[in-house]
Amino acid sequence: MNPPLVIEDAGEFHVIRDDHLLGGTKQRGLAPYMQEVIATSPDEAHEFVYASPVSGYAQVAMGAVAKELGARGVVFVDKRTERTALTNYAESLGTTIMEVGDGDTHTPLWQVENAASKYLATKSLETHHIVPFGLDTPEFVDHLEASIRDAIPEGMETPKRLWLVAGSATILKVLARIWPETEFHVVQVGKELPSATMAGIPRFRLYVAPMSFEEPTAEGEEPPFPSVLTYDAKVWGFARRLGKPGDYIWNVGKDP
Repeated sequence: MNPPLVIEDAGEFHVIRDDHLLGGTKQRGLAPYMQEVIATSPDEAHEFVYASPVSGYAQVAMGAVAKELGARGVVFVDKRTERTALTNYAESLGTTIMEVGDGDTHTPLWQVENAASKYLATKSLETHHIVPFGLDTPEFVDHLEASIRDAIPEGMETPKRLWLVAGSATILKVLARIWPETEFHVVQVGKELPSATMAGIPRFRLYVAPMSFEEPTAEGEEPPFPSVLTYDAKVWGFARRLGKPGDYIWNVGKDP
């Protein structure tokens, strides 16, 4: 669940390719996080519940990791007339998908979260566990940091400049703890990032993707490596125009 980082060059950039993992980067922290929870009642069947945007990659990680550990990952999403490829991919990996709404109108994430909470209220709190949006809890952040530190190849230099997208900004928060001297070039792809989170990043430059969270990156700006067109891929256009030789790019996952 936590193999060494794969780093490959794409032109003048070094790309950290966590798209090689079924569940992407958050798989690295989710596995020990779930293991720790399961260990509290090792003889019971555990279920992890998450409310996800339809284009979020955590729904994929939830299913992949839970299945590997013998647990069940349940993800609530807004019902659409046609499911996203990521939701179908998550289901194919073992995620149980619970759709909220009628499929004709958009259901905001807070309503999806309410549906997940109501479902959880009918279950045993010892064996059923809510996972917060973005997996942004102190426990998960600590696990992800420890896992990434373990996965850094021996002899890897500290990136001077690193490009990545930020949705919940959980991964950004972790990488800034690992590499406090790095200058982070952050592409905001969803809601405005919390000022408190960004205040904890010593060196960063923020860019805002011009398209909505669920829209793919601009045509012609797709990266030359597998990525999520509605997420990580939005870094490439900015990096190609504003990056410097030797910059790193963190790629969380890929489209199925």
